[in-house]
Amino acid sequence: MNAKEFERQFNALYLPVCMYVLRMTEDLQESEDIAADTFAKAWEYFSDRDAPDNFKAYVYRMARNLTVDRMRVVRPTAALSEVADIPAEEIDTSERDAAVWKAVASLPERCREVFLLSKRDNLSHKEIAAELSISEKTVENQLAKALKVIRNSLSNSASLYDFTFILTFL
Repeated sequence: MNAKEFERQFNALYLPVCMYVLRMTEDLQESEDIAADTFAKAWEYFSDRDAPDNFKAYVYRMARNLTVDRMRVVRPTAALSEVADIPAEEIDTSERDAAVWKAVASLPERCREVFLLSKRDNLSHKEIAAELSISEKTVENQLAKALKVIRNSLSNSASLYDFTFILTFL
């Protein structure tokens, strides 16, 4: 990919990639940093190679992977001072949220990816299928599997009402 073509792709995709990452991080500065890192890595990789047929999908996947990697490092635990100021009612809710996220984290990678694209990013089955290059039926099967695993994981710690309530905010 030559520099001129990369610049054209960068100009067309930088802002949409920032917005995509912002939905996951909820932090504008972090989303800009991740988007910049995404394009830096893409240039590093493609400066001496041909770009893939669907460069946009490649960049979005790279941005998602960088975001997930960064969130693993940044969000594993809260600072003790932050926890001390949380009211008891919110701790109960955060424990349920933690149980949901633990269940989601235990899903197989593809299943988790489909689940998050559906519930967190509000993508349709068709959009998920296109983004991941899988069939809509596979999307449906993966979502059913994810919900079954999460439901079973939460059966000891949360009621069905809690489960459906929590899923509305993912």
